[in-house]
Amino acid sequence: MPARRLDKDVMAYFEDAGRRLGNEASGARADVPRLELFRSDRVAFISRRYVAGQTLDEWLADPPTELSRFLDVAVVAVKNLCFLHSTGLTHGNVKASNLVVSAGHVALVDHGLARLSSIFDYKVQGAPTAMVIPSPESQAGDVSCLASLLLKAFERVLATGPPATTAFTQQLNLFVRMTLGRLAGLDGGYNVLTAAVRDLEELAEACRSGRLADVSIGSQDLRPELGPAAFAARPAEWSKLIAALGYAQAERTQTVLVEGPAGIGKTRLLQEFSRWAQAEHTARVIYVKSEPAVASRPHVVLSSFVEALQRSRGGEPGTRFDGDEEQQSAFADGTEGFGGGGDMRLQGALRPDEAARRLATSLSQLATAENPLLVIIDDCHFARREDILLLGHLADVAPKIGRGVVMIFVRRGAADPEDRMPAIETEHVVRVNSLPPDAVRSILTSMAGRVDDAVVDGVIRWAGGSPLMAQNAIRFLTDSGAVVPGPNGWESRGRLPAPPAVLTGRVRSLPSHLRSVLKVAAAIGFRGRMDILAGASGKSVAWCATVVSELARRGLLHEHRESQPRSRGPGIRDFVFAHDTVREEALADEAGVPLAEIHRQVARAMIALGHTDEFDLAFHLAASGDMAAAFPHAVTAARTARHRYSLGTAREYYELAIAVRETADLLREMGEVLMLDGCYAEAVATLKRSLSRCAHSDVVARAQIFRLLGETHFKTGSLEEAEQYFLQALQALGEPLPRDDRSFLLASVKEVARLSLGRHSPHQLHARDSEHPALKAAVFGNLAYCWWFHNSIRALWAQGREMAVARHCAVDGPERAHAYATHAVLCGALLGRARRAARYGARAVSIRKQAGDEWGEAHALHLYGVALVASGDYPRSIALLTAAVERFDRTADRWEAHTSRWHRAIALYRLGDREAAAREAELVHRLAEAIGDRQASVSATFIRALACDGEDVGEAAGADPGPDFDVQSTLTHLLARAIGLLGAHHLEEADDVLNHAATEIRRRRMVNSYVVPVLSWRATVARWRAEGSPPRSVESRRWAVRAAVRTVVAATASSVYQAEREHVRYEVKQWPSVIRHAFLSGSAR
Repeated sequence: MPARRLDKDVMAYFEDAGRRLGNEASGARADVPRLELFRSDRVAFISRRYVAGQTLDEWLADPPTELSRFLDVAVVAVKNLCFLHSTGLTHGNVKASNLVVSAGHVALVDHGLARLSSIFDYKVQGAPTAMVIPSPESQAGDVSCLASLLLKAFERVLATGPPATTAFTQQLNLFVRMTLGRLAGLDGGYNVLTAAVRDLEELAEACRSGRLADVSIGSQDLRPELGPAAFAARPAEWSKLIAALGYAQAERTQTVLVEGPAGIGKTRLLQEFSRWAQAEHTARVIYVKSEPAVASRPHVVLSSFVEALQRSRGGEPGTRFDGDEEQQSAFADGTEGFGGGGDMRLQGALRPDEAARRLATSLSQLATAENPLLVIIDDCHFARREDILLLGHLADVAPKIGRGVVMIFVRRGAADPEDRMPAIETEHVVRVNSLPPDAVRSILTSMAGRVDDAVVDGVIRWAGGSPLMAQNAIRFLTDSGAVVPGPNGWESRGRLPAPPAVLTGRVRSLPSHLRSVLKVAAAIGFRGRMDILAGASGKSVAWCATVVSELARRGLLHEHRESQPRSRGPGIRDFVFAHDTVREEALADEAGVPLAEIHRQVARAMIALGHTDEFDLAFHLAASGDMAAAFPHAVTAARTARHRYSLGTAREYYELAIAVRETADLLREMGEVLMLDGCYAEAVATLKRSLSRCAHSDVVARAQIFRLLGETHFKTGSLEEAEQYFLQALQALGEPLPRDDRSFLLASVKEVARLSLGRHSPHQLHARDSEHPALKAAVFGNLAYCWWFHNSIRALWAQGREMAVARHCAVDGPERAHAYATHAVLCGALLGRARRAARYGARAVSIRKQAGDEWGEAHALHLYGVALVASGDYPRSIALLTAAVERFDRTADRWEAHTSRWHRAIALYRLGDREAAAREAELVHRLAEAIGDRQASVSATFIRALACDGEDVGEAAGADPGPDFDVQSTLTHLLARAIGLLGAHHLEEADDVLNHAATEIRRRRMVNSYVVPVLSWRATVARWRAEGSPPRSVESRRWAVRAAVRTVVAATASSVYQAEREHVRYEVKQWPSVIRHAFLSGSAR
C-alpha cells in the first residue's frame, strides 16, 4: 500500500500490538500470529508468520464425524481469543478465513486489519486529505462473531455426521448448543471468557467419557447478577420423547402424556426438546397453554388454539413458551400455527369432535416426515370439562393424522381416580422426576457462576429436587442479601437463614411497591394487560412497565408485547406470571391493600378501559363484595356459558346470580343446567324452589317447571313421578286427558283420523292446540317417551297429540323435528314400520341441521339411530348413534349419551361383534352407575349378558328389580337374569324368570322391540328342556309342544319387529331335530 497513507498513530498501533503479543506469547498456549508493519521507500508492507492449514470454511468442506474433534477446535479458538483480549487488544474482524485449522490446532490470524479498512478502500472513496482511523470493534463483538462462526460450524458437523440416536448424544448436542449460544450473548452471556473455555473443555471430556453428570455450564463464570438457568439433563425422560418422535416420523402420529408435580421442570423439558427438534429435524412447534384463569370461562383451550391460528395468519410464530424474549426468539424460526381456511371463532358452540377433526386436518397439512410437528398442550389440569373433551377427542383422532406429528399433553401430577373429568388416553406416559443434587448444582452455577459450596448445599436442601424451587431459593438469598457477589464468586454473609417456604419468602421480602403491584397483577390473572394493571394500581402505564420489568428481572413475571394492540397504542406490553405457583403465593399475601378492594379497583379499571367481558366483570365485582353490581354480568355470563354448553361454568355463574336475587326464572334455568350435568337430586330441589316462587297465574312458567321436574325424574328412572309432573304440566295448560287405557286407545284412533284429515283440511285440527303449541308439543313428547317404558297404548296417544300440536308450529321448527324423531322411534320400535321410521328420522335430522341446534341434532340422530336398530339396519344405526354420542358429550347431556351408547352396543351385538358390544356395555354400566341412571345401567347389563353368553354378568342381574323400576327396565332386568341363569345351565330357573317376564308383558299391555326378546328366549328355553329330556318321553313331548307354541308366538311378533327374526328363524330350523328327539326316534341331542 502507499506509505504516504500511513501516519504515526497507525504505525504506533501495530508496533504496540506486536510488542504485547510477543511479550505474552511465551507463557500462553495460544496461536495469534502478530503483524509487523514496515516501509520500503514509498511502499508499506504488512507481514506475519505463515500458518499452514485450512481456513474454517475449507475445514468444514469435509467436516469431522466425531463431535470431540469439533470441540477441540472450538476450545482452542476461544483460547486464542482469550489470549488476544488478555493483551488488551481486539481483533475487529473475526471471520472464517481468519481461523486456520491444522490437525486439531487453530490459529487466529490478521488481527487489527480492520483499522486499515479505509486505506484499502481508497480507490473507491478517493484520497482524503487527512487519515481517518476507524474505531476498532469491541471485545464483545469479537466474542459474538466467533460464537456465531462456531455455532454454524457445529450445525454443519451435526448435519453431515451420523444421526444422534442415543439420549446421551442428543443432550450433549443440546449442551454444546446452549454453551455456544450463551457465548453469542444468549441466555445472559459470559462475563468471563475463560469460563466458556472451561465449559467447552468439560463438554469435550464428557464426549470422550460418555458422562454428562459432571458438566455444570457457567460454574466458572463470575457474574455480578443472576442470569437465566441452564437446562439440567434428564436422560430417562428425554429418551422417551425421542422414541415417540422417531416413531412418529417413521410410522404415525404419537400421543404423549407428560406429568409431574408443580415446578419439577415439565415445561422446560419440552422447551429444550423443542429447541433440539427444531435444530436437528427442522421441526415446527405449536405450543398451547391452558392458563389458570381468574374468571371461569368456556372453551379456554380451544380459544388458545384459535389464537395460535390467528397469530400464524398474521405472520407471527404460533409458539409462545412463557419466558423472556430471548428464549422465545429461539422458537420463532420454523414455527407455525394451525392452517386451514375455516373460521374457528367461537360463535355459539363448536362441538369438540368437530373442533378436534378440524385441528387434526390442519396438523396433517403442516407435518411431514422430514419436518415433524410438535403440538404441546401445557397445564391440562387447569382445563374445564369441555376442553378436556376436546383434548380427549384430539388424542383419539391423532392416529388418523398420519406421520410426523407428536402430540404432547402436560399435566400436574397423576389423574385423580375419583375425578369425574374425562380422561385423555395417550400411547406414552412420561413422568418427570425430581432432579438429583448434581443437576440442581448445575442450575445454580449456570445462574450465578461460582457459588460457595455451603450456599449450594443449602439451596439443594431447600429445593427438594425441584428446579423451580432451586431458582427461587437462590434468588431469595440474593434478594435478601444473605448471599452476595465477592471476588471469588457468590458467598454467604454469615450463616444462611432457616429454610423458608421459598416462594412465600420471596414475595414477602420484596420492596413494598413491587409487592403491591405483584398482588394486583395476581388479582387480574395469570396473564394480564398492562393498562388494566396501571388503572387498578392508580399509577401510569410507564411506571407499571418499569415495575414489571424489575419483577421480570427477579424471575417472578415475564413481559410480552401484544401482537394486536387493539386501541391501546404502540409499545404497551402485557405481563404473564413466571409460574402459576408464583401467582398463588401473591394472592395469599395478606399485606397491603385487602384483596377485595383490589378486585374492586380492577373492575373499575376494566370498565373505564372499555373491557366488557362479562365473565371477568362478574368475577371481580363479586370478589370485591359488590354483589348487586355483579348480578347482571353474572346472569349474562351464565346464559352465555349455557348457550355454549359449558355447564360447569354456567352453574358457577348461576349460583353467583342466585345468591344475589333468587328469581323463578334463574332457578328454573339453573335446575335445567343441573339436570343436564347429571346432578338430578340438586336439580329437583332447585326446580321445586323455582316452583314455589312462581306465581299461580303464570301457567306457562309453571308448566315449564313441571316439565323439567318430570324430565329430571324420568332420567333417574322414577317414571311414576315423572308421569305425574308431565300430566300436571298439561293440566296447567288446559289439556283434557282420557281416563283409562280404553279411552286412550279410542283417543289415539281419533287423533290418527284427525291428523289424516288435517293434511287436506287444516280446519280439522283442534283450535286449543294453537295455544302455547311449542310447550305443549315438548310436554307431549316427554310424556310419550315416559309411557314408552310402561304403557304402549298411552305412548301412541301422546305421540299422536305431539304430532297434532306440532302442526301449529313452524314447518322447520324444533317442535316438528322432535315430533318427527319420536314418531320415527314409535314406527320402528312399536309398529314395525321401518320405511316410515327412516323417512321421519331423516326429516328430523335435516330440520335440526338447518337450524344449527347442536343438542337438537344430537337428539334427532339418536332417535333416528334407535329407530334403525329396531328396524334391523345396524351399520347405519351405529354411524348415527356414534355421531349422537359425540354431540351429547359436547352438550354434556349424559343421560342421552348413555342411551345412545347402549343402543350402539345392541347394534354391535346384532352384527356379531360381541367383544366390542361387551366393552361398550361395560363402559355404559360404569358411566350410568356414576350418575344414578338406572335404565342405562340395566340395559347395559342385559347387553353384556348377551355378548358374554350369560357368563360373569355380575350381581346386578341377580338382584330383584326395585319397586319403582319402570316396566321396560324390569323386563330388561329379568331378561339379563334369565340369560345369566342359562349361562350357568339353570334351565328351570331361567324358564321361571322368563315366564314371569311374559306375564308382566300381558298384564301391562307392553309390547315393543325391546321386550319381544322375552318371547324368543322362552322358545329357546323350551327347546333346550325338550332336548334335555329322555327321548320319546312324556316330558320331552310336553316341552316340544311348548317350544312349538312359543316359537309360533315369537314368529308372530318377529313379523312386526325385525330385530328378533334371526333368533326366531334359528328356532324354526331346530324343529325337525326336536320332533325326531321327542316323537320319532331315540337319537341323542
